[in-house]
Amino acid sequence: EDIPNIGIASSGGGYRAMVACSGYLHAFSNTGLLDCVSYMAGVSGSTWAMSQFYSPLANASVDTLKNHLSSRIHTHIANLSNFLAVLNASRHNAKILLHGIIQRYYQQNGSVSLVDIFGMLLGGTLLTKKVIVDIQKDAQEEEYSESISLAEDLPTHDSGTIRDEGGEEVKPKVLHKNEIKLSRQQRYFEDGSLPMPIYCAVRHEVNRPGITKTDTLSSDLNEVKENEVEEKETKKKKKDKENEKREKENEETKDEENKEPKDLYQWYEFTPYEMGSEEINAWIPIWSFGRKFEQGKNTQRLPEQSIGVLMGMFGSAFVASLAHFYQEIRLLLPESAILKADEMIASYKSSVSTIHPISPASFPNPFYQMPTKVQSKDDEHEEILRSENLVSSQQIELMDAGMDNNIPFYPLLRKGRDMDIILSVDSSADIQDAPHFDRAEGYAKRRGIHGWPRGAGWPKKKETDPTEINRAKPKYSLNTCTIFSSHSTETTAEDKDSLKTTFPENTNPITLIYFPLIVNNNYDPEFDPQTTEFCSTWNFVYTKEQVNKLHGLSTANVKDNIEKVRKAIKDVWARKRDERLNKKYD
Repeated sequence: EDIPNIGIASSGGGYRAMVACSGYLHAFSNTGLLDCVSYMAGVSGSTWAMSQFYSPLANASVDTLKNHLSSRIHTHIANLSNFLAVLNASRHNAKILLHGIIQRYYQQNGSVSLVDIFGMLLGGTLLTKKVIVDIQKDAQEEEYSESISLAEDLPTHDSGTIRDEGGEEVKPKVLHKNEIKLSRQQRYFEDGSLPMPIYCAVRHEVNRPGITKTDTLSSDLNEVKENEVEEKETKKKKKDKENEKREKENEETKDEENKEPKDLYQWYEFTPYEMGSEEINAWIPIWSFGRKFEQGKNTQRLPEQSIGVLMGMFGSAFVASLAHFYQEIRLLLPESAILKADEMIASYKSSVSTIHPISPASFPNPFYQMPTKVQSKDDEHEEILRSENLVSSQQIELMDAGMDNNIPFYPLLRKGRDMDIILSVDSSADIQDAPHFDRAEGYAKRRGIHGWPRGAGWPKKKETDPTEINRAKPKYSLNTCTIFSSHSTETTAEDKDSLKTTFPENTNPITLIYFPLIVNNNYDPEFDPQTTEFCSTWNFVYTKEQVNKLHGLSTANVKDNIEKVRKAIKDVWARKRDERLNKKYD
């Protein structure tokens, strides 16, 4: 009971996050840190890395995962020549790739969305292994470059083979249908040797009459105008300099009551066991997601949803890049395909402009006609309210969780998981300005979660002191690893000038170990993924050398700080031991 409960929260960020996540996993594994982790939550690009890690593509081997990524992401996911080569390589490939789309076609009453197409293309690229037909070695190795490679067509042959980046003659083979299911990932961690993966998505609760208990949902801070208003209110509150904790809490409550209702995001978890949300206290077996439900009962039998389709939903923020790519190749398609694709693009643009910030994926709603009120099973008997919009709709629309928070803290803060330490892997763009920590702190307050370290995250920007204008400043105000410790059950400080907090008995303080993906002078002072061209969020083409470069950086960020991490874990263990012994002898 003294052993710390540790979880990983890995951010989104497209291929950059996917490759970086694989690098951090590699370092965690080689240093023994991964053996200590119970859960791994991912958003967007990190979920793509997790999907491949917990599959026969990598067989939970960090070395194999790196090699697989190096061999697969040198061609754009929307490269038609490459996709058709994979599709035509065998009847098996065509059957598996089209199965998910056909299933989605019937789930959506005869239509497919751009998110579904994105998932199919993503699966065709990432969930494919190569079978070497004729090994050829290229005498000249490609030099490392920081420019974005063009997605040129790969040479294809009538035999269904392609020539990969290394010059090898290979035949692409998509995973077997039983290998592309989330439920099949249980075998990799059920013995406790690896953390349980948690894939995250959010539901956009649009502000309409009938929505209840908004305090149980995560506020949508992505609206630009609302952001400006909230920033002004926050600055005003800080200037008030309230000293008493209770007065501050009352003021926040009053402000919350006076605010106009806003759109909200509700977090949903997908694990190899179940799908659902702690906020509505409702769960279904993962193999049943995609089936029709009514009043909590399954009304049809269908195969489990393909992981490729789910990967498209987890990273649906990137569907915009697919829509842009379509405009470039539109005239190259057959007329019948253009008509259908134009209809799909029009539907996507309408949804984005009038309802949602990004296009969601629509599935049969497993919570259709469930009670709007239910008592939780814990000792507090909290009343859980489900919005009328949710339980009255036959469809549930889910999207990229990065729209609310690009770092998935929320699943690890759930009651019952009792995290002592969270390893936060942040591969976000504009990393110093992103509001991930502020949102997590606000979520902890609303949900009554104790122990979040006050002031965690990047230091707030202050007005420049005229005397320091000419003084050299570091590019980033945090290092490649920063530890934020909490000794509190609440997110308020002892006084206005202190970040130190105290806590009463029966608490679970959280230690946050933060790994931002920034330049590491010990690794390469000239390589900064925040500014390097090929590390752009929207780049879907990486050479083998670029994969090695980014993978090496994230690995170095862990290895350079491993002693600091070990000390933090040991300190938490010692605190828990001392608390147990003190209680024993009281």
